[in-house]
Amino acid sequence: MKAMDAPQNTMLVEFLSKPAQFLREMVTRDPAFIGASVLRESLSTWVTTGRKGIIPLVTNAKTFAGIATEMDPTYKKLVNAGIGSGYDFKGDIDANAQMFEKEIQEKAGRVSKIQKTVMPLTKAWQMLDKYSTAADLAPRETVYKKVLEETGNEAEAVYQALEVINFSRKGRGAFVRTLSSLIPFFNARLQGLDLLYRAGFGQMASEYAVNQQKAFWIRSSFILASTAAYVSLVKDTEEYENASDEERDNYWILPGAGNLKIPIPFEIGVLFKVLPERIYDSYFGEGTPQDLRDAIKRNLAGTLMFNPIPQAILPLAEVGMNYSIFLSRDIVG
Repeated sequence: MKAMDAPQNTMLVEFLSKPAQFLREMVTRDPAFIGASVLRESLSTWVTTGRKGIIPLVTNAKTFAGIATEMDPTYKKLVNAGIGSGYDFKGDIDANAQMFEKEIQEKAGRVSKIQKTVMPLTKAWQMLDKYSTAADLAPRETVYKKVLEETGNEAEAVYQALEVINFSRKGRGAFVRTLSSLIPFFNARLQGLDLLYRAGFGQMASEYAVNQQKAFWIRSSFILASTAAYVSLVKDTEEYENASDEERDNYWILPGAGNLKIPIPFEIGVLFKVLPERIYDSYFGEGTPQDLRDAIKRNLAGTLMFNPIPQAILPLAEVGMNYSIFLSRDIVG
């Protein structure tokens, strides 16, 4: 609540935040991102919430389908509770005012000629936004149902659904809030790491926190053990050998399945899949200590978003340095 009266961004920050906002909105409405999110959040939710009855990949996909087709009305309870703002929650007065004004105009039927002309594109954009929001809501609805079933407490169920990962939390620190505006998904990564810490060390605001912590480490250990088995099985396959470092980091590669790859969850995946895989490869495969260091740098700058350069100047900075921060390599050379 304290963050609601936090100072708004200056005109300069607003201007510099536009590229980040554009990239964020384009990425979150990409069908490939939406599909990957359904799979990623399924595993993340399974690990961090510790709730029973959640089947990784399967439960979240079914819930997503129910929300996207509006066959399951449960998600509307979460929306009415203020949950479901999506990955690019802005949470500032101007953004909320613009959204409110837009909805008033649409309900009043006041549509300009230009708006009528671009209506097909607008509808397509809104459809992608709907699916993106459904991907965000799917794990929340799953947790909501499980908590409500276990406790019968509606308020607790809504709260735990929000805490699957709370994008609306931004804090009052002006510096961090500014970085969140300038760097795409910076706040999402902070909230993901915070969730990882609270779930792993029993700091969740819930009576279930101790059980949640136990489930977190049991399920994380399962992913860790599975990683060793996975690498030993695929390391000599053509698909794995031909995959780039980025593909190995970001996916589980399935030999014999063509180009089919399963995206890994973000923070959970880095800790319990990427790093163990690189360590295993360094000791038992063809990997080197340098490969491990490159993977750490790549995931710190990419997946975990520890890259303080604003999106507005990042492309120019990389060209000037002739170095891709995400790929950890020269652009030309």
